[in-house]
Amino acid sequence: MRLINVKTLGFGEFFEPPRYVILSHRWQADEVSYEEYTLTLRPADMLTGWDDHQVNLIRQKSGYQKVIHFCAWARTWAKSGKKRRRQIMGAIEWVWIDTCCIDKRSSSELSEAINSMWTWYKESEMCCVYLADVAGGWTDDVESLRRSLEASSWFTRSWTLQELLAPVGLVFCDRDWNTFETLDRSSESRSDGALGTSMEFSQILSDITGISTTHIISPGVHRSSVAERMSWAAKRRATREEDKAYSLMGLFDVNMPLLYGEGRKAFRRLQCEIINQSEDESIFAWQDTCMGSLANENCDLLTHQYCLRAGFLARSPEDFLNSADTVRSFAKRVYEDDNDVLSEWSKITHRSAPSRITSRGILITGRVYRAHDIKTGIRLLLLPLRCFTVDPKGGEHLSCLVIDSDSEVTVRSDVRATKTDRDTYTERPLACIVGVKLAAWIEDGSLILGDFQDLQIYLGL
Repeated sequence: MRLINVKTLGFGEFFEPPRYVILSHRWQADEVSYEEYTLTLRPADMLTGWDDHQVNLIRQKSGYQKVIHFCAWARTWAKSGKKRRRQIMGAIEWVWIDTCCIDKRSSSELSEAINSMWTWYKESEMCCVYLADVAGGWTDDVESLRRSLEASSWFTRSWTLQELLAPVGLVFCDRDWNTFETLDRSSESRSDGALGTSMEFSQILSDITGISTTHIISPGVHRSSVAERMSWAAKRRATREEDKAYSLMGLFDVNMPLLYGEGRKAFRRLQCEIINQSEDESIFAWQDTCMGSLANENCDLLTHQYCLRAGFLARSPEDFLNSADTVRSFAKRVYEDDNDVLSEWSKITHRSAPSRITSRGILITGRVYRAHDIKTGIRLLLLPLRCFTVDPKGGEHLSCLVIDSDSEVTVRSDVRATKTDRDTYTERPLACIVGVKLAAWIEDGSLILGDFQDLQIYLGL
């Protein structure tokens, strides 16, 4: 890991890095690269092919000034803070910034850095969040702060999601490097009842990002469902299409090689890695958003026959926009009958083996149910998933995949089946929402679940 010394401004390279502070920021047009920053460290008489004027141009870049200000901030921030701040920062001599601490000319170094990014942010002593588009001066005006943060591009970028969630602590700075809030997730902070940030501020972050305050103020995001974590990235953007996937590797604890040029295939590879390492079936519980570039402008909202849809995997995080309330476990969903405690949905979601990726597609071994809508006559084959959603009123809805219908095409969708009478699993009414390549919407309560078969199913990628 390559770090910058806050006093000498020179580089140090470590296999076991010392304590360091890390920077999170929005990249600008004139960031300074590793090669450029290295040149500024050379004595004038050692410059080759460059004169003093050219080196001075590098030093005048706002990206170079950002590095200098970050080092100055790291040197001085602890001096006027609380005891814990002094404990954290007292002996810090090193910082890391992604613009110039990675030699991007080396594809192997870039790949290692991106695959290590979550760990580097997580193991930092503190993460400084520099918001270049946020002015200071609001003092205690919470609404002014909210408006300023809502307009900041930092909250719209793919890479900054992991930079918000991975570190144990974050310090938020305005464009003049003035600290205005601190978010401390450390065990020391939680043990004495101090969360390290105001509840008002954590609620602002939650409202802007769509991430619950529980995950904002506490570690442990990997305990949430895949679908919920994907929903946090649904509105974020990246300059390169591939980075929408690469920026999520740490959030799902997976690693994979970088193949710039593969476009949306990167997100498909990410999902395959997640499926191979996790039994969380909420990864299949995405929904067609049918908006923006995801759908043809002539798309029929009932049949979706013009949507550019193929396969059972989502095409981008945007497909998980409405999946924030998807829960992956049935462990706490039980009922009691004659002192017997049974999982309500364990029978209809039975799996004899976990899902896995094969050369023929995604292999799922489970129960496929025949179902039909008594009002429209539409017949379906449903594969219930081992996950459910919770609506605003507390209702729980089982997620299903539509495997086939009488429209003679293979389709995928999300059918939310409300739990009903526990005594029967056949001829059981389900409240449903179906909306992909089907002839009509199936109204609540009109779908009847019939017999089932235990099958091995290959779902196309």
